[in-house]
Amino acid sequence: MRENLHLRLLTRPLAALFLVVGLMMFTGVAAGIGTATAHADSLRTGRCASVSVIFSAYPGELSTVLAQAAPVHQTWSEDGVSMYRTAVGSHEVIAVMTGVGGANATRTARTVLGSLTCARHGVTVSRVLFSGTAGGAAPARIGDVAVPQTWSLGRAATPIPADPHLLSLARRAAGVRLAHATSQINPLSPCGCELPWLPEVDLHRTPTVIVNGRGLTSDPYQGNAVPCLPDGGQILGCRPCVFASSDTDDADAKRLRDLDPRVLATLLAPVDSGKGYLVSDQETAAVATAAHAYGLPFLGIRGISDGSGDPLHLPGFPFSYLAYQQLAAANAGTVAAAVISAT
Repeated sequence: MRENLHLRLLTRPLAALFLVVGLMMFTGVAAGIGTATAHADSLRTGRCASVSVIFSAYPGELSTVLAQAAPVHQTWSEDGVSMYRTAVGSHEVIAVMTGVGGANATRTARTVLGSLTCARHGVTVSRVLFSGTAGGAAPARIGDVAVPQTWSLGRAATPIPADPHLLSLARRAAGVRLAHATSQINPLSPCGCELPWLPEVDLHRTPTVIVNGRGLTSDPYQGNAVPCLPDGGQILGCRPCVFASSDTDDADAKRLRDLDPRVLATLLAPVDSGKGYLVSDQETAAVATAAHAYGLPFLGIRGISDGSGDPLHLPGFPFSYLAYQQLAAANAGTVAAAVISAT
C-alpha cells in the first residue's frame, strides 16, 4: 500500500467491529500434510521442485495472484508465515502475503526464502516476484502496470536492480490484455459480512504495461510491524478469507492483543510522496533486498491504484485507492502470471 491508510481505517468504529464480526470460513486443505508428502517424494527421487515465490502485501493483492493460478494444493506455516503452493501453467508457485509495511515485508521474505530449501520442503526457489498495488507518476496512470528497473529502500539507499531476464520477460508480457473495468466487492467488507458493492469502475481506456523507471519503497512506520485484523477482509485482513479458520483467527487475534500500543503512533507518520519515481510503495524493495541477499532473481510488479488518469475525478488518496485497488491488483496479477508462464 502506498499510504498509511491502515490506521485511518483501524481507528474508525467499523474497524473495531471487524474484530468480532465475520463467519469463520474453513478450508479443506490440511496444513503440513501435503508438504510432508511432497518432501518425502523429493527425498525418494533425489530431485527438488523448482518454484517461483510471489509475494503480495494484503489479502486483496494475494487473492488476485491466486485467481491466476490453479487451486492451492498445499499450505503450511513457517514461524507464523502462511505459504500457499499452487501452479501457474506448468510452473510451481508458492504465494505468500507479507503484511503491510517494510518491517512485515522484511521479516516475511527472510522467513520464506530461508526456509524454502530442498532439505526442509523439497523445493528450490528459482525466482522471486512481488505483485501488488502502488501509487504512480507519469507516464503511469491508474490501472497501468509498472515494472521498474530498480527499487530503492528509501531515497538514500543504493538501488537494487531488477533481474535483466525477468525484465525481458515483462517486456514480452506487455501485450497481455489488462482489465479496464470491473465490478468489485466493497474492500472494507470483513470476512463473512458483505457490505454493499461498489459501482463498476471503468477507465474507458486500455491500461498498459510500463517496463522502465525507478521504484521507491518507504517506511513511514519507523521499522514497526503494521498490525492486521482477524477476518478483516481484503485490505485489513491477515489472510484471504477463504484460508481463515478458528486456529488462524486465534493466532491473529493473539498477535493483535500483544501489539505494543506505541506502534499506533507511528502509523500516522507522513508518507513519502514518491516524487521523482515511477511508483512508490511500502514493501517491494524490502523483499528485493532479501532476494538479493539470497542471490535470487527479483522482479517487482505494481498495478497503479492512485495517481493520474481517474475518470471519476475522485479527490485523491484514499478515495481513488479504494475505488481502483482491486482493478490495479488484478492487472498486476495478470502480468505476474504472464512472466511466470514465459519462463
